[in-house]
Amino acid sequence: MRAGCIPFFVAFFPILVHANEVNEPIGQERVEFETDVIPVLTKAGCNTGACHGAAIGRGGFALSLYGGDPEFDFRSIVRQLKGRRVNRDDAGQSLLLLKATEAMEHGGGARLDADSEAANRIRDWIRLGARRLDGDRSAPSRRLLKLEVQPKSIVVDDLAQRVSLNAFAHFGDGTRRNVSNWTVFEAEDPSSLAVDRETAQVKVLRRGRHIVIARYLNQVVPIEILVPLQSQSPFVTADATADGIDRHIDQVIKTLHLPRSSTCSDQVFL
Repeated sequence: MRAGCIPFFVAFFPILVHANEVNEPIGQERVEFETDVIPVLTKAGCNTGACHGAAIGRGGFALSLYGGDPEFDFRSIVRQLKGRRVNRDDAGQSLLLLKATEAMEHGGGARLDADSEAANRIRDWIRLGARRLDGDRSAPSRRLLKLEVQPKSIVVDDLAQRVSLNAFAHFGDGTRRNVSNWTVFEAEDPSSLAVDRETAQVKVLRRGRHIVIARYLNQVVPIEILVPLQSQSPFVTADATADGIDRHIDQVIKTLHLPRSSTCSDQVFL
């Protein structure tokens, strides 16, 4: 494949389902290349720089990095190699699936389980015609507008606590879908956080301020996880004359349970 400031306190309320939120069953009427198939390839790591997303691809097969060029990916999968990568008459015998499930020798090893939802999604897309566009031939009928993550910021008091991450995609057709299974969650610093790619759960390995990156199609969203550096919060005196920056700093040290340093002179500050 080819190549601020975030709120510190999260109010925990039941998740309200948007009126247009759908969880469409994959396997029947509608499977789109750009919003259904590419996320599978990205989650499986097929279009990373270490695999087919490299500039020269791998094993004669190149995809765009992280699915950034869907048209290129479609041509590579459907039209190159004389169309051998997809078999519309027998989707299960498509080279794309045989390699990914390692039913046929594959240098990258097995990327998908043959009976998994991911493999079935690709199989259904091929069975339904392996098309790039559905309906309007001039543009995808479901275009990603925004990726919403929950929680966006959270304070964790106990290192034993697991944080469950969720991702919701907002599309141009008015639908909102839970795409947590197809979103790649990665720790900015793997030595601070352990992220289970399958369950989207995070284990905090040490105290401090940490970031998880959520990636779905062309959307990348940071998730902030804060763990106080001390078990108890030291007393922080509020300064009524403090400006916005100082109030923000006071909030940070209060959240992280840090003692506040004394006021210094202008000479020391400079």
